[in-house]
Amino acid sequence: MEIRQPEVTSDHIGFDPDQFPTELVDARAAIEGILSGQGEQRSGLRSVDDLTELTNVQGVGIGRATPSEYGPRSSAIEPGQPTLNVYLAQPRNADDVEALIVEQMDVRVAASSRVPIIPVVTGEIEAQGFTFHSRPAPGGISISSPVSPASSGTLGCLSTGRSFPRDQRTLLISCNHVIADANAGQLGNCIAQPGRADAGVCPQHLIAVLERFTKIEFGGVINSVDCATAWADPAQVNPNILINGVLGPVEVPISTTTGAATIGMLVFKSGRTTEVTAGTVKEVGASHWVGYGGQNAYFSGSLAIEGTGTFGPLPFSKPGDSGAIVTTFDLVQTPVGMVYSSSSTVSTRSFANLIDIVTQSLDVFIVDTI
Repeated sequence: MEIRQPEVTSDHIGFDPDQFPTELVDARAAIEGILSGQGEQRSGLRSVDDLTELTNVQGVGIGRATPSEYGPRSSAIEPGQPTLNVYLAQPRNADDVEALIVEQMDVRVAASSRVPIIPVVTGEIEAQGFTFHSRPAPGGISISSPVSPASSGTLGCLSTGRSFPRDQRTLLISCNHVIADANAGQLGNCIAQPGRADAGVCPQHLIAVLERFTKIEFGGVINSVDCATAWADPAQVNPNILINGVLGPVEVPISTTTGAATIGMLVFKSGRTTEVTAGTVKEVGASHWVGYGGQNAYFSGSLAIEGTGTFGPLPFSKPGDSGAIVTTFDLVQTPVGMVYSSSSTVSTRSFANLIDIVTQSLDVFIVDTI
């Protein structure tokens, strides 16, 4: 079943507007409106060489200032102050970005002292190893649809429908572009585990069949989610997720109660490519373009997450990790998001849809037993 994107409301923007200065919230909304209207301009872009100053801006999110991001404006920004973080394909300094937003985009409210602008070089943002065969298969492991010959993504977690007859089904959650081929998939298509990039083939490695997906709107329509469900044989899957143990991968449960992420929150994910990674939520309400192999879609209300490592930031995810469930970094492991895209090699940011919007859109509950 193909379903439409949920209507974008205040519940879908990923943050409580009352917690931030009005000018900051208004600036974000104005920039989102301008960027989401660039569908025709961006449809012809083939490389960074084609970018203009306006299309160099990939998106925007609300963050909080940290010392490493102060740069030359350190005297004007207080630690923890809400900031307007602007995602760029190519580097620009803060003054140039402010001039672009205030003057060329005509977002005058961004000139306010209550709207400190932080440039974040993400590169272009694109849709994106636990690659072995496993039965029953846990979350965090490789899966894919039968269409793309060289792709794999991640089985996120298990769920069940909220009403009959879907409440009798065991449904795995992942991204539309992983198991429904960015709208091209047919209901009933075989989902393989491992995915095709990891030598999985259908029907030999069938784990589920495509059951439902939320349609990705390309061009200028604002999207909230990239998500889909597949109907699985309960004997072929399990509700835990993979993590790295001393003697190899082990499986651990996640909470069935979802939560909301906040700026600075420590989070965790298990995915097909980078396996287990930890990260920090850098921005909420992230609003940005995402490339889907020649097509572009605009998303709003995402979480922007930077991976953390012993010696500095690391990628939170890479291609193949799409579909991974993002949870709180604690013993409870409360789901807060689902990875669906990441920036290119120039940045360590990844982007996740809000888990509550994912489950609402797919009309499912996360389960820990089957």
